[in-house]
Amino acid sequence: MTGPDYKQTTESAADMEHLRYEYAALLSMCDNSLGRVLDTMDEHALWEDTLLIVCTDHGLLLGEHEWLGKNAPPFYDESIHTPLFIWDPRSGVRGERRDALVQTIDLGPTLLDVFGVPATADMQGHSLQDTVARDTPVREAGLFGIHGGHVSVTDGRHVYMRACARPGNSPLVDYTLMPTNMRGRFPAEILSRAELVQPLPFTKSMPVLRAPAYSYTDPHSFGTLLFDLQSDPEQQTPLQDDELELRMASLLVERMRHNAAPPEQFERLGLPKTGPVTAEHLLLRAQWDQVLSSRSGPVAAQSFPAAGSA
Repeated sequence: MTGPDYKQTTESAADMEHLRYEYAALLSMCDNSLGRVLDTMDEHALWEDTLLIVCTDHGLLLGEHEWLGKNAPPFYDESIHTPLFIWDPRSGVRGERRDALVQTIDLGPTLLDVFGVPATADMQGHSLQDTVARDTPVREAGLFGIHGGHVSVTDGRHVYMRACARPGNSPLVDYTLMPTNMRGRFPAEILSRAELVQPLPFTKSMPVLRAPAYSYTDPHSFGTLLFDLQSDPEQQTPLQDDELELRMASLLVERMRHNAAPPEQFERLGLPKTGPVTAEHLLLRAQWDQVLSSRSGPVAAQSFPAAGSA
């Protein structure tokens, strides 16, 4: 399958249908390959002593929310709510679903637990042995997002996607000891403005470079979003609810502090680095115009009156 461009949808209905057929073919290939693994488990009686985890890294928008691909729009459920299947021979539970909120950071501690190895002090995930066996919760909220984009939190039912508080998406910086990004090394104009700063809580006493950063997405143009996945699983109807936003923003700040988010992130999002989240920090109503305009879809040529001859 040739992946779609990461952009708003302007394709015809026929092109979109073909794209989804291609994606379905990709899924069929994955399903066939997984079947080979399961057949091998059967053939060698591996179910008795082998942990099997089936997961993926992210989903892909195929026209949902008027977008293709990922990264540019907020991380809707189609992108961030990924498949997870676990067979744990210690419990032997199969054919059941679990409601507990888990994240990919839980997979490492789960694997170590199978071999009786304690999770390292740096790991923030949890072993899922009891979650698989009895749906035991391991967290109240999960943090997710992308550098320079929305910073989001979910409690399993509600999803709160916090945009930057002001146009310009600043301040935005990189903290790193490897001055590269996905496309290559930092250019000279960035490195010339970098400075060595004190260690962050998780850098093991090592100082790091602080350099200006940029993002190819503009979270402010989408606005801050809040959804109830129980009543609106396709995230079509953003909510305006001050009480719920206050609770979700408080969960977000708690998770950011727990993850030692740098001060620039709190400033960029308009959230307090210390102290409680209050009504003055809420953004849903202030950014409602951006929410409405970003969900109106791309401008089509038919929207303009016929132009005269040049």
